[in-house]
Amino acid sequence: MAVRATVDDVQKDSQTGWDMELGAFFSSGDGWTESWVLDVKLIESLRFGPPDGHTDLDVAIELTQLLYSDFVSYGTDGRDRRLTNDTVALVIKAHRAVIERLALEPPVWPFRTFDGPRGFGTYWRDNDMSGSWKARRDCVEKILGPTRDALEELQELEYESRFRNGPAPGTVSGARRRLNQTAGLRAAPERGGGMAAGRRSRSGMRSP
Repeated sequence: MAVRATVDDVQKDSQTGWDMELGAFFSSGDGWTESWVLDVKLIESLRFGPPDGHTDLDVAIELTQLLYSDFVSYGTDGRDRRLTNDTVALVIKAHRAVIERLALEPPVWPFRTFDGPRGFGTYWRDNDMSGSWKARRDCVEKILGPTRDALEELQELEYESRFRNGPAPGTVSGARRRLNQTAGLRAAPERGGGMAAGRRSRSGMRSP
């Protein structure tokens, strides 16, 4: 997944704590009306598999961070939001597909966009979150927090397996079931025999 970002983007990411892998989902905008332009073709392709050189685990962690940060941004000060009302729905669909390929239950979204009848703004006004940034942050945490935590623990398990001769039969699927139970998620069926430990790598993404 090649990173397409300018020097200014690198400096911005180092200041805000964004992992630069997120830049791979975007091309630089004109710097005036749009700072970030989502690579729609790439995002749609993630519904069918990860890019060459990356794994579903890598992609799932990055997309989770992107959705978390953007919805928190929309619900609070609005700074550093990269997705639009149209593109966020595409990212949610891609995120769901990737999470399911990892045999984890995807988040249940009570909203699908930022604005509009099915948007986060309408949802928080209808659920007594007006005037409280904390309530909106807590809402996003409730939706994406369990997925983030499960992915991070799975990442640690997979990373540790690289220093061994390989997991015993059933180790990966068993770990996923345990992660689902720990996070309060319903385990989804295994797809395609799971992911071999040797082809996964740490993405190095920071927790929000």
